[in-house]
Amino acid sequence: MARRLGKKSDSSVRNYEKGRNEPPIAVLRRIAKIGGFPLAWFFTEDVDEPGPSVSSYDPDETSMPPGLQQLIDSGCAMRPDELEALKGYADPTDPDRGARGAMSWSPGDWLDALLDERREQ
Repeated sequence: MARRLGKKSDSSVRNYEKGRNEPPIAVLRRIAKIGGFPLAWFFTEDVDEPGPSVSSYDPDETSMPPGLQQLIDSGCAMRPDELEALKGYADPTDPDRGARGAMSWSPGDWLDALLDERREQ
């Protein structure tokens, strides 16, 4: 697997498997392609019963950060409440989450924020 991912050694893959490191979204895409399953598989609690997806969610386009929209478009499954929490990072008036520069975050930055949100739950 490490070789197919372009890694010099298998230690990084072992660290992903053991939860020591989180792979970047580009690596997750390659793993999903190699394994033959959708990228969204990485973001569901129960693979047999995935949670509601935001694919049917119709966000207000003016308030949706572009990087977050790209993450959604890539097939990342998240619940509507998770999406609302993430959108709070781009809201400078949100005292709990407002993060400077969040409107210019990459999809990977948003994925990191989503994973942090899930760890807090």
